[in-house]
Amino acid sequence: MQEVELSPIEDQKFYKTIHLILKSPRSSFSQSVYSVPFRKKIIPNRDYPYEGLSTIHRGENWHILDGLAFGCEIGLLPEKVTASHGLLKYLYSNEGEWLEVAYTLGMGGELIIDYSSNSEEVVAEPIFDIRHMYDPSKPADHRVNPVDQGFVVEKDGVKIFLLSQAFRRFVDGKSQTGWYYKLGTGELSDHGFIGEQRELFIPGVIELEPRGRIVISHDGVFAASVQGLTDAASSRERSVLSFRRKWDGIWHFEAGDFWFRTIWLRDEFEGLLWNIKTLMRRGEKEEIRKIIFHAFSYQKGGRLPNRLLEREGGLDYNAADTLLLGFLLSEKYLDLTGWQDRELMKLLIMSAEHAIFSYMRADPDMIDGGPLLHSSGLLSAVPNHSWIDSIVDGYPSRLPEAWRGVCEFKKPQFFLPEINALWIRMLAFCMKMVDLLCIENVKFADLFESAVVSYRNLLICEGYPVYVRDIKGNTDERLSSPALVSVSLLKEILFSKVDVRKFLDEVEQKLLVRRKGDAFGVLVLEGYRGYRGEKDYHRGVVWPRDTPYLIDLLRWVGDGETIGEILRSNLSHQMDEGFLFYAAELFSPEEDEIIPVKNPIQFWSSWVDPYE
Repeated sequence: MQEVELSPIEDQKFYKTIHLILKSPRSSFSQSVYSVPFRKKIIPNRDYPYEGLSTIHRGENWHILDGLAFGCEIGLLPEKVTASHGLLKYLYSNEGEWLEVAYTLGMGGELIIDYSSNSEEVVAEPIFDIRHMYDPSKPADHRVNPVDQGFVVEKDGVKIFLLSQAFRRFVDGKSQTGWYYKLGTGELSDHGFIGEQRELFIPGVIELEPRGRIVISHDGVFAASVQGLTDAASSRERSVLSFRRKWDGIWHFEAGDFWFRTIWLRDEFEGLLWNIKTLMRRGEKEEIRKIIFHAFSYQKGGRLPNRLLEREGGLDYNAADTLLLGFLLSEKYLDLTGWQDRELMKLLIMSAEHAIFSYMRADPDMIDGGPLLHSSGLLSAVPNHSWIDSIVDGYPSRLPEAWRGVCEFKKPQFFLPEINALWIRMLAFCMKMVDLLCIENVKFADLFESAVVSYRNLLICEGYPVYVRDIKGNTDERLSSPALVSVSLLKEILFSKVDVRKFLDEVEQKLLVRRKGDAFGVLVLEGYRGYRGEKDYHRGVVWPRDTPYLIDLLRWVGDGETIGEILRSNLSHQMDEGFLFYAAELFSPEEDEIIPVKNPIQFWSSWVDPYE
């Protein structure tokens, strides 16, 4: 288990301050390395209103505890912090007095706090904020009742027990406290990060023995066992494996943490694509197979669900790429396992035939309709049904502003290059499977040939894929990361190594972003730089989910030097800023640095295979 010793300080650029998180399938616990005074005690800081303890309750992500302040006879000062994936340890001292506090997660999702001190008196003051992760804080709605060795706090039907065998006395002192979270939800404006103020609930103060254990849980059982840790060889592997979450009894990979702690199949498939070799080596072959079979069991027409809704477990099918990504992942799975799984191949052929039938019958005028098989042989889709799905002021950010009012942007009438690159890859994959299964089927080959010709004629301009084209011929030719992804998917099919080298020269000039001198990633769209709100969410920013495709192309043309820079700079981000061991959702390139923004803990940003 890799342990890192950290200085308990806040960076002058506070958004770069190291934060720590413990993750398990049932809970997460996070806070800063930096501790602050609080009512004559000391507590690790929280800069996001999503930090603290959250648990999966009735299938939903609930925030539970904001933090726990500790105090001794004299005021304590932070001395050092030690962190790993399974243990966070804070040491405080002053004038010979010391206190050590260690945090772990239990097998049932409990937060386990082991503390010890040479002081005669230790007190703790917990700060509660029980709410669904997306709900407002309502401190007045909390209720407190004493129980043996502790107390229970209840709100909205959720009960949380705080128990300790070192419990001496509970001093009831119900109150509220305000907390300002400097990073809010990671939103950056012209004036810096947009913080958020919340009011939190304090039940009172606990007087404790000088050493002992505190357990915070749903069930009130004190005998909690510490969460077992994987024997993964590297911190990157442990990070990837920490995103596990069950759906219908099948272990899946959730999209992230905080407000992204749910399953998005698009994110899961993308993340698995660039971690599958590592996971296979770790014995996860059967688990990945189960994910594929389970995902395809939810197919409706030409679509798989994009995500599980955050409340009440519903499904969102508004995505054109999820099913196609499922085929891409399955192709990689079969390639790594020797093309022996005939059951999987038969399932995929049936799925492809069902999808194609749906694409042929799709209604071009249906609002949020599914992909349509156009007469050109390409798929047309709703413009926000790919991963660039943001809607700004009621209009898809994917489309040029000049098209507003003259295009039917809610209908499947747009050619997206990455969707059609996936479509071509699916058809080529199906051609190989029917050959291996000795099935007579010329449909896939006919569709493949038509799609390849039309992609070349309609979606390639100046040597690389356009950003978007509609069925009327209107075209946005700007260079983009979807073009990068498309070239990676279609190398050898539509692009030669000479083509790719020329394309990468364009990428370097218009999209490549550097971090401390090293190549780091690519902008989503040329002509923009920086994040200042939702309009920039999929524009002048770097998404690490794009970076493995860049590495794939660099590897294909033999540019090991740039690959080395990318790997080094991305690993530096995970170890030097933000959440230790984890990667942020996206980055805003500024004049002298790139700043992590939005969600700081994202699954598809945590790729391992490219490091091999």
